[in-house]
Amino acid sequence: MKNKVYYGEYSLKHWIDMILYGKITLPKYQRAFVWDKSKVVKLLQSFQEEHFSPPVVIGSYNNEGKAENLIIDGQQRLTSLLLAYLRIYPIKKKFKQINENFADEKVLSNKLCHLVFVS
Repeated sequence: MKNKVYYGEYSLKHWIDMILYGKITLPKYQRAFVWDKSKVVKLLQSFQEEHFSPPVVIGSYNNEGKAENLIIDGQQRLTSLLLAYLRIYPIKKKFKQINENFADEKVLSNKLCHLVFVS
């Protein structure tokens, strides 16, 4: 399989399911979630008011024969969407601690949503 980047129009529920079922992951080179609550609220309002929202870009990469779907662009928006769906918001200090406590970045990037947002 060759590396590909997918574009398309998907529902908000589609993105939530992709995250919760581990079908997309955050690459280790991506920055951590940094948006404050006001930006999350503004994003949700833009969805409600049907304003333009920048696209989310997912890259499908061949990782030793297995397809791996990585978030290329849109991590802050996807994380905000997940937080709103779960009705939680991370405590910045704890979020930073979790990031710093993981020596293995691959574990962090693969488990980020489950470790930080569901606990």
